[in-house]
Amino acid sequence: MKQKLKIGVLLLSLFLLSGCNTTPEDVEDLLPPTIEIVGDDLIIIEQNTVFTDPGVNLSENYDLEVSIDTDLNLAVLGDYTVTYSVTYEGVTYSGTRTVRVIAPSSTIDFEWDLNTLFSTTDTISIFVSFIDTDGLLVDGKGSLYQEDTLVLSYDLISGDNLLNFGGLQSNTEYTFIVEGSYDDNGTIVILEGYELEIITTGVTTMQFSLSNEDVTHNSYSTDITIDYASNNINTKTVYLYLGDDLVEEMVMTSPTTSFSVNGLLADTEYVLKVVYTATPTDGGTEETFTEILKTFSTATAIQLAPTFELFLCEVGFTSAECGVGVDTTGFTIVSLRVELWKDGSYDSLYQVEDNAVDIYDLDPGTEYILKLYTDYKVFGSDELIAYTLLHEETITTKARTTVVENMVITTVLGTPNTTTFEFDLLDPDNTIDGVTSLTIYSNDYSRAIEDVVVGHNTIVITGSSAYENVIYPNVLYTVKITTRYQEDEGTMQSNTVLYEDTFLTQPDINVVSFTSNQSEYYFGDRFIMILELDNNKDAESDDQNIEYVTINGVKIYKDDFLFPSNNGHIYINMGVETDYTDYAFHITDFGVTMSDDSTYVFEYDETLSFRLREPGSIDPEEAFVGILEITTDDYTIHLQDFVTDYAQITIRLENKYDLDIVSINVSGVVYLASQFHEDSTSKQIVLNIELEDYYASNSVWARDLIYMKNGVAIDSIYDTPTSIEIYGYETEDVISISSAVELNSIDTSVSGKIYILSQDIDMQTILDFDGIGTVANPLSGVFDGNGHTIYNVNYTSYSSDQATRDYIGLFGYSNAFLYDIALTNMDFYVLTNNTHELNVGVLAGHSGGTIIDCNTWGTNVIEIDGMTEGYVGGLVGSSGRYIRDSIANTTIIIDGLNNERIDWQQVIVGGLTATHGYPLDTSSSSGSITVTNASNVTYIVGGLVGRFFGNGSDTAPSTKIRNSYSTVDISTTNRGDGFAGGLVGLAQYNAGILNCYASGDVYSQRGDIGGLVGGEYVDVINSFYVGNLSFDSGYFDLLTQPRNVYYLENNYTYEGSTITSDNGLVTPTADIFGVVMTASEDDYNDAYDFYTRVLGWSEYFFNFDGLDIVNGVLPTHK
Repeated sequence: MKQKLKIGVLLLSLFLLSGCNTTPEDVEDLLPPTIEIVGDDLIIIEQNTVFTDPGVNLSENYDLEVSIDTDLNLAVLGDYTVTYSVTYEGVTYSGTRTVRVIAPSSTIDFEWDLNTLFSTTDTISIFVSFIDTDGLLVDGKGSLYQEDTLVLSYDLISGDNLLNFGGLQSNTEYTFIVEGSYDDNGTIVILEGYELEIITTGVTTMQFSLSNEDVTHNSYSTDITIDYASNNINTKTVYLYLGDDLVEEMVMTSPTTSFSVNGLLADTEYVLKVVYTATPTDGGTEETFTEILKTFSTATAIQLAPTFELFLCEVGFTSAECGVGVDTTGFTIVSLRVELWKDGSYDSLYQVEDNAVDIYDLDPGTEYILKLYTDYKVFGSDELIAYTLLHEETITTKARTTVVENMVITTVLGTPNTTTFEFDLLDPDNTIDGVTSLTIYSNDYSRAIEDVVVGHNTIVITGSSAYENVIYPNVLYTVKITTRYQEDEGTMQSNTVLYEDTFLTQPDINVVSFTSNQSEYYFGDRFIMILELDNNKDAESDDQNIEYVTINGVKIYKDDFLFPSNNGHIYINMGVETDYTDYAFHITDFGVTMSDDSTYVFEYDETLSFRLREPGSIDPEEAFVGILEITTDDYTIHLQDFVTDYAQITIRLENKYDLDIVSINVSGVVYLASQFHEDSTSKQIVLNIELEDYYASNSVWARDLIYMKNGVAIDSIYDTPTSIEIYGYETEDVISISSAVELNSIDTSVSGKIYILSQDIDMQTILDFDGIGTVANPLSGVFDGNGHTIYNVNYTSYSSDQATRDYIGLFGYSNAFLYDIALTNMDFYVLTNNTHELNVGVLAGHSGGTIIDCNTWGTNVIEIDGMTEGYVGGLVGSSGRYIRDSIANTTIIIDGLNNERIDWQQVIVGGLTATHGYPLDTSSSSGSITVTNASNVTYIVGGLVGRFFGNGSDTAPSTKIRNSYSTVDISTTNRGDGFAGGLVGLAQYNAGILNCYASGDVYSQRGDIGGLVGGEYVDVINSFYVGNLSFDSGYFDLLTQPRNVYYLENNYTYEGSTITSDNGLVTPTADIFGVVMTASEDDYNDAYDFYTRVLGWSEYFFNFDGLDIVNGVLPTHK
C-alpha cells in the first residue's frame, strides 16, 4: 500500500541555533539539499506488529515537504523499501531504507522429545513425547519417508506416542518427521526441525567368536565359531591379510572352523576377516559382506633363525639353476625348500639339495618369485620352528626372439586357384631346433602343410593333386606358423605358434542375368532393373555383400536397392520416365565387400534399351487377364410365372494393361464382348444371365476367358473356375422374420423357404434357445440377414454320456444358403464329459450351404468343458460349401478333452471354420483359441481354418484360400499328436493358399507347428506370417513346418518374429530366395513396394492405409 506522509524536519543548522534568519542571498549560497536517514538503514520487525518510522533529516536548514513512498505489508514476510524524497527547484532528491518483516518468535514450547527405540531389517520403532494441554497443535502427525515418498503416517496426541513402522526395506535410510502447525498469537507457525534419520539393518547378519587363539612369532591359530547366522547366508570364507596382501584363506563349512597358518613374519600386524555372501530376503541380487574378526601382531622372535648368505641363479629360457647358501650355526635344518610363484599365485615346490636347486618347466620371457623357506630346530631344543621365510628372489626367464614379419597373403582364382604366402622368419638367437611349418585350416581342419625356413619364404598353395580342392573362393581360412624349440633340459618342446591370422579368399561372382521387371514400360511405370548373380558361396563362409551397382555411370548403393534384394538378386529402382522416347540402362560394374571388410570391383558390360510406350500401343509380354471374383447385387431372385428370369452378375477382372476381352464362358454359355452389359469395362464384365433352375439354387461359374494381346487371342489360364449360387423363389416361399420368437419358431421340417430378416433381432428373451435345424431336419433354402444383426444369444448346455453328436450354433445343422448375416454378443457354453462329440459354431454347428457376407463382431464366446471329438469354429463348426466375404471375431476356450484316444478321434478348431474343403475367399478371423488338457487326443488348430483339404490332385490345387487373413492368437497344451498354424492347422490333399497372412502368436506344447500352416500337403504363394511361435517339442518353422510341403513361392516372414522352445530362442530356417524370405518393418509398412509389387496383391481386395506392423496395423479387406 502506497503511503505519502508529511513529517516535520528538525533543523540543526547553526543559523537556527543563533536565532538568525536565512536570507534569500544566504539560500543562494547553500548546497543542494541532502536526505539523512534517521536510525538504521535496515530495520527488522516481526510480522503483524506496528512500524514506527524514525524519519529523516534535511541538510542546510531546508524547510521542504518530504514525501514517503513504500509498499510495506506487515502481514507478509519479506523485505520492503521505504523511499523518502524532496523536490527543490525542479530537482527531486531521495534516500531509502529497508524494512524486513520476519516471522514472530514463538511463545509456545511443546517440549518435544524424539527417540529411535530400535530398528531391524524391516521395522522401526520411534518414541515421540510432547505437551499440548491447550490443544493448539493442528494436524499433528509423525510421518516416515523414504527419500520423498511417504511410507506411513500416525496422528500424534499430547503425551507419549509409541510409533511402529513395519514392512520396510532392509539396509535403507528413512527420515522420520514431526509435522503440523499451530496458532501463535494470530500467526500460523509450521513445525520444523523435528526429525530423525534412521537406517534399517541389513537383511543378513552373522556373529562370530574366537577361541583357543595361539600367536607366535611366525604362526597363528584359532577356532572360529558362528554364534548366529540368518538363514539366507550362501558362502563363508576366512581370509588373513598382511596389509593388502592375502596370506591365507579357508572356506567355512561347519559351525566351528579351526584356522591356522605358519610362516608369518615376526613382530608384524595381520588382519583376520570373514567374507560372506547372502541373498536378500526381500529380493534382489546376491550381496557380499565383510567383517573383521581380529587384528593381531605376531610375537618378537625369541631366538635367531638360520641366516641366508647366498642365492645365485643362472636363468635360461625354460629353467633356472640356483645355488643356495645358509648359515646353520647353532641350528638343525629339518627342511630347506623353494616355492615358485607366478603372477601372484603359488606354482610349484622344489627341495634344496647339496646347496642347489634346479627349477624347470618355466615359460620363456616370464617373471617368477622364488621364496626360500626352512623348518629348523635350535640346538638343545626339540621344538620345531616351521615355515620360516629366509629370502625372496625375483628372476625372469629369457625371452624367445623368433618372429614372423612382413606377411603378405595373395589369392588368385584360376585353374587352379592359388594362395601365396610371402614373409620373413627371424631367429637371431638360433633357438629353433626343430621343424617349422605353415599350415592352413578351414573349419578347424588342416587343408595344407608346407615347411618354413629361417629367412625369406615364398610359399604357394594350389589346387594341385597334392592338395586337391584346397583353395576355394570366398572362404575364411586360418594360417598358422609353428615350430619346435629344444628345452634347456635337452628335451623337445611341443609345437609353439609363432604366427596366426585369418584370411578370406577373394570372391568368385558371375552375372547370371541383367533384366527388367517388365518387357514394356508406359507412362507412370517405374523402371526396375534386376541383376542376378552367382555368388559361388561356399558353406564355410559368409555371403559377400554387394555394396553397389553402377548403371549409367551412377553408383547405386545397397541402401537404395529395392526389396527383396539380397546378395544374389538385386532390384534397382531407375525411377519413372514421362517422355515417350528411348531409354537405355548400361551396367558397367558392381562392388563387393567381404566379411573381413576387403573390397572388390567386378566389371560387367551390358545395356538394356526400352521405349516408353503410349497406352495401347503395345502390350507387354507379362500382360494377362484373370478372374478375381463373381458378384451379384442380389443372391435371391423373385421368379415370375410364364417369363424367362434373369440375374445380373459382375465378373471382376485383373487387367492391369486394359487388354480387350473377347469372350467368357459362364455356366456353360459363351458370351461375346458384344453381349456384355453396357456397364462392362476392361476391369469388369457385367452380364444378364438366364436362371435355369426354377425354385432352387443356380450355380453360376466363370472360366475360359479369352482376351487379345498384340493382336493375338489368348485363353486365360491364370485361375480355376470361380462360382457363386443364386437362388430363385416365389412370393409364397418368402418368410419375413421380425422378432426373436419368429426366429426361434422356424419350422425346418418345411424345406425350400426364403427367410429374410426385416429388422435386428434381440434373442435375450429366448431362454430355452436350442439352435435352429437338426440333422434330421436341417435348415434349407435361404436365410438372408438383409444387413441386420442377431444378438444376445446365450446358449448353455449341461449334458453327459452322449451317444450322438450335437450340433450347436444359431443354426445347429444347416444346408441353407446363409447370406448377409451379422451376429454379436453370442455366448455358447457346453459343460459335458469325455464321451461327448460336438460341432459348434457361432453361426452354425454345421453348414452344408454357401456362406457369403456373414460375420460375428463385438464379443462372442464359445466355451467347452469336456468333449471327445468334434469341430469348433468361430463362425461355423464344419462347412461343406463355398465361403466368401465373411468375418469371425470369437473367443474359443476348450478344456478337458478325453484322456484316451480311440481310433482316430480328433478335435479340430478354427478361428473361422474348423474344417473346410471348398474355396474360401476374402475372409478373416480374429480373437483367440485356447485348448488345454488335450491329453492324448489329436488336435488340429488353425487361426482361420483348422483342417483345409483340397481336391487330391497332383496338379496345381483348385481348392484355395485366397486373399484372407487371421489375427487369432493360439495356445494349445497336449501330450499327443497335433497341428497348429496361424492360418491353417492342417492342410491336406494338395490344398492351396494364395495372397494370405497370419499375425497371431502360436503356442503348441508339441506336434507340427507353423506360423502360417501347421503341417502337411499345401501350396503357399505370395503370403506371409508376422507373429511369434513357441513350443516345447515338435516340427516347426515360421511359415510352415518343413515336412510334406508341396510348393512354396514368394512367401515372407518378419524380422521381428521369434521362435521359442522350452530351451530358449530358436534360429529360424535360413531364407531361400523366391521361396521364403525375411522382410523388415519398413517393408511391411510399404503398401506399394511390398504388397502390390512384391506380393502382387490387388487393391481391389485389400486396404493398405496406415500400415504399422509394430502396432499390429496390417492390410484389411475393403
